Amino acid sequence: MSVSLFNKDIARKWKVQAMEPLHFHVSDPDSPGGYRHFEIPEGAPGTTTGNINIYYAGAFEDACRAMALDSERLKKFLEHPELFTPLRKAINYYQAANKLKGDEYLACWIRLDVQWDSAPQTDSSRRGKFLAYVPWLKLAGGK
Repeated sequence: MSVSLFNKDIARKWKVQAMEPLHFHVSDPDSPGGYRHFEIPEGAPGTTTGNINIYYAGAFEDACRAMALDSERLKKFLEHPELFTPLRKAINYYQAANKLKGDEYLACWIRLDVQWDSAPQTDSSRRGKFLAYVPWLKLAGGK
């Protein structure tokens, strides 16, 4: 189950960076498989668009929604990405996330739409905008 929402307080305001390389696929009718792979490098800058997706929250959907719309609560995790170092190193993200409690658990299911400076700027890649889970992002300075 996936829920989409918009947080106007973070739209085009938060500068973030990738904590580790992020891998994405975009459709490409000219490639043999119909898509192509690209990577957002570690440390790459981007800007939040305000679009948020909550993925697989299940029974905690309302709590995830509340966190996603509470900019200060959400920002705390982007200011302290070290909280998620073990999660990023886990072999199975979903199993590792299910071991967390409280707000850390909720943050694991929230994905922010980011306009990446280094992403391909084609129509098929939504002009460089891609969702990234909160644990893979850190605040890069701007509010």
